[in-house]
Amino acid sequence: MTDLRYITFALCVIVCTVFTPIFLVEQRRGFSRKSLLYKMICATCYLAGGFIAMSSIEEPGAYTKLMLAGLCLSWAGDLLLHIDGRFKTPCIITGGLCFLSAHVAFICAYSAASGGAFLSPGGWVAVIGIVVIYTMFMLLGIKIPVSKLLVPMIVYGSVLSLMLVKAAFLSAELISDGTVAGGVLLVSGALLFFLSDASIGVLMLSKKHKTNFPLKIFNIVTYFAGQLMLASTLFVIK
Repeated sequence: MTDLRYITFALCVIVCTVFTPIFLVEQRRGFSRKSLLYKMICATCYLAGGFIAMSSIEEPGAYTKLMLAGLCLSWAGDLLLHIDGRFKTPCIITGGLCFLSAHVAFICAYSAASGGAFLSPGGWVAVIGIVVIYTMFMLLGIKIPVSKLLVPMIVYGSVLSLMLVKAAFLSAELISDGTVAGGVLLVSGALLFFLSDASIGVLMLSKKHKTNFPLKIFNIVTYFAGQLMLASTLFVIK
């Protein structure tokens, strides 16, 4: 049975790998029902992967439930952010909130796996450092104009940075305890998710990079790869 779960998860990875470039090609032509379909096929792969991995656990704990909640919220965010037309603006706002909530769920999952511990003083210094570097990069490097979006960008960046640092600390704990695969998958998935969200900020807020297709490829590939890695941790982290 366990072997079958791994095989099914591998099939999810293969399907996502096949449809990711198809989605990118279709989306380059503009928003359409086809591009939405291809995107949601990929999104459903990481969500299905999470449930497949969860099925290997007899009694799912807080980490498993919170990780699945984060994956479900991400799936909803994928759907909402791709809707075009008259409801585009409210869908974008709601989709952004879904992803913000997903990161909060992941942070809570990492805390649960750490025995309830939140973050050390050194961790908070790392979070602040990442937020400052990202904000300066956006304002000075990408030259994002200071606007009413600055505060939401800092808030989202803070939650995203906290998610990454929490994952790194938990990963170090897991590796030191001998759960090397879980630690590597966790920190790799969190880092890829962080890079994906950082790049989408550039795509959405910079007029110069709005149509940067190589950056779009980077954004999508890191996103789906990161989500699949996070989903796979449910095989090894209880």
